[in-house]
Amino acid sequence: MNARRISAVLAATAAVVGVLALSASALADDPGDPVIALAGDIACKSPTVGSNCHQQLTANLISSRLATLDSVFTLGDNQYPCGALSDFMNSYNRSWGAFLNKTHPGVGDQDIGDSGSCKGKPSNGYLAYFGARAQPNGRDLYYYVDIAGTGSSTAAWRVIVLNGNCSSVPCSAGSAQEEFLKSTLASTPSGSCIMAVWHQPYFRGSTLTPNKSYKAFWTDLYAAHAALVMNGHNHFYERYVPQNPTGASDPAGGITEIIAGTGGVNHGTAKVISPNTAFYDHTHFGVTFVTLHPTSFAWQFVSDTGQVIDSGSRACTPVA
Repeated sequence: MNARRISAVLAATAAVVGVLALSASALADDPGDPVIALAGDIACKSPTVGSNCHQQLTANLISSRLATLDSVFTLGDNQYPCGALSDFMNSYNRSWGAFLNKTHPGVGDQDIGDSGSCKGKPSNGYLAYFGARAQPNGRDLYYYVDIAGTGSSTAAWRVIVLNGNCSSVPCSAGSAQEEFLKSTLASTPSGSCIMAVWHQPYFRGSTLTPNKSYKAFWTDLYAAHAALVMNGHNHFYERYVPQNPTGASDPAGGITEIIAGTGGVNHGTAKVISPNTAFYDHTHFGVTFVTLHPTSFAWQFVSDTGQVIDSGSRACTPVA
């Protein structure tokens, strides 16, 4: 069964548990509701577009909507292969650098030389390029951003950007980062909904077993009624039905996870498809646009050619 057929079947199954696919109009209930753009695994070393290296095309997609966007969040591995500042300037800056003033970056293993061929070759390119934007109110490259609607919109969201490179910055229960997460959740303003982003996903396409490195993150976010987690790392798009920290489907109170490692570097393929996968696509580069409503959120995964690949909407639970 090919990927598109898998996607169609899983999308139909998702409707049974309340994950509703909607049209593009779902993204514009109130013109003042903020819209954010997200993708990870973005820039090749080469700035030239080919079969891979689509960072310029995904950047063009964001630029075409920039006037209506509140923010751009990157989901890590912003610059390949090892996050050198010279590579950032030669490739990322020529593409996604066009909207740096709206960008809230997330850090990946490639950015800081924490895995693969970059292991043992740390680079200061990520922090040197993004500067204070990399950790505006936190430390060790984790922080949070509060986003509010404009005009008549009453939307209010807290977006928590975490550092999933746990061998460099511990992620476990009781670590400084997990304590930051708990305090950030506890201080979320009343009436706000919550989402989080980091690079490596908890639920992943390589195995049906959650990545235990991020269990504390998920446990805390689930307890706080967070609505959405977005990750990169895997070079495809995959959306799960709402789940609890054990991986059980939880339509009422679970967290929706979306993997969007689709920013332009190259495609990957999931080794397994979870029974809780609502939609999967490994053939398109693109950007996920999320509209933050007062008591819900709506998403669109849009290819770099402008095609809407996946869309939908789900309620969130504002902090009491």
